[in-house]
Amino acid sequence: MALSTSIRYWLFISTFGFIMLGSIGPRYASIAFGSLLIAIYTMLGAHESENIWFQPLMLLSGAAWYYLVSMVWHIFWPMQPVQQSLSTVFLELGNYLDSKRELFHPVTELVPQPLRITEAKRNASTVQALNQCKSTLLNRSKRGHIDGASDRFLNIYFLAQDIHERVSSSHYRYQELASYFQHSDILFRFKHLLETQAAACREIADAIRLGKEYQHQGTSISALDELQTSLHFLKDQQNPQWRLPLVQLEFLFNNLATVEKQLSNVSNPDAEKLEERVLDDTEAHTLSAMWQRVKSNLNKDSILFRHAIRMSIALTLGYAIIQFFNIERGYWILLTTLFVCQPNYSATKQKLTARVLGTIAGLLVGVPLLTFFPSQESQLVFIVLSGVLFFAFRINNYGFATAFITLLVLFCFNQLGEGYAVILPRLTDTLIGCILAVMAVVYILPDWQSKRLHRVMADAIDTNKLYLARLLANTALVKKTT
Repeated sequence: MALSTSIRYWLFISTFGFIMLGSIGPRYASIAFGSLLIAIYTMLGAHESENIWFQPLMLLSGAAWYYLVSMVWHIFWPMQPVQQSLSTVFLELGNYLDSKRELFHPVTELVPQPLRITEAKRNASTVQALNQCKSTLLNRSKRGHIDGASDRFLNIYFLAQDIHERVSSSHYRYQELASYFQHSDILFRFKHLLETQAAACREIADAIRLGKEYQHQGTSISALDELQTSLHFLKDQQNPQWRLPLVQLEFLFNNLATVEKQLSNVSNPDAEKLEERVLDDTEAHTLSAMWQRVKSNLNKDSILFRHAIRMSIALTLGYAIIQFFNIERGYWILLTTLFVCQPNYSATKQKLTARVLGTIAGLLVGVPLLTFFPSQESQLVFIVLSGVLFFAFRINNYGFATAFITLLVLFCFNQLGEGYAVILPRLTDTLIGCILAVMAVVYILPDWQSKRLHRVMADAIDTNKLYLARLLANTALVKKTT
């Protein structure tokens, strides 16, 4: 009993410490999550090992083997992570351009709010992809300075950054544009240009991912020329009511013309090579800077602090349930809680839905497969296939990843003669873990986003102010030097 109490105490402390470690940066957040995952497996399997160090050494050996295979893979394909992340950036840019073009309907009764929400979500996805790509490039840099093979991809990254900045700029009130030009083809032409540029972004993504040379097609160039002709025609009408809207359309045209230029430069990214090819490295590199980041999050207003408290209590309570009811494979409860419990309710709800549906789907598919393929040899094929598909979907689709890992678990246990025996425990433990995660988010220092909206808006305005001030400072510096 004393040992169990001691374990619960250290589980709470270590969980809190690992999660707060993530305040240093994304890399440390990944290390913290991986450490928690390994700790749960080690703690719950320790009683089955004759030697207390046996299971930790086996887990570390597996991690070392994965590291060795990864290093060999990177020797043959060293730039693949950069290519994949940069390809994702252009895929997201293509989706973002598509959401923009939907706003250019020449209909006066257009309700833009749902379209703007979609646009905002895709903008957030694009920013996330840009940040991930930046992180990948920083991992191959020396304090932000990139040389060698990554240099070309860095220039393409800056092109993508500029394209996003121009596409995300405010255009105009679309209902007013529709009322002014409902009898003109100008809005259709803007829409067509955005559509062709979105297609170009997807072609760039495919070329980068496959390591091919991108050749810019003339479709979007023709669309740009035709749009310019239509714009000149409207200006020649000398309609006084169109004076201000035409200024806005001309500004938008210049923006998209620059986007077109940047898209064509992807095949030759060194055409506009920057003098200072340096990424802003915001990582903490000293112990003092790391401690300052952790210290700044040690308060109840910090989202990370709240998440650390919730996760620590949820995992400790989950372990207590395992001990009290003597659940044989109770580690699924802790693993489910670890994966499902997120910093806010919305993200937790999404993870919960995906986890439950994925588990049920995996069990429903796995039971017939166990019946129709009873031989161990055939099941080894499903083990390999399920493992590959799990890693393929673990980032992009958590529901599919859960279904395939459930299949993997069933087939692995069936190799020990316990395939059917784990079906009910797997489902029950998953549901218990989900309930713990939801209860933690709802009742332990709840962080409802609606109550934080005014702070988020204030932070956004302050950040935009600093961004515009930096732009003005850079513009003044350029004028002074020239």
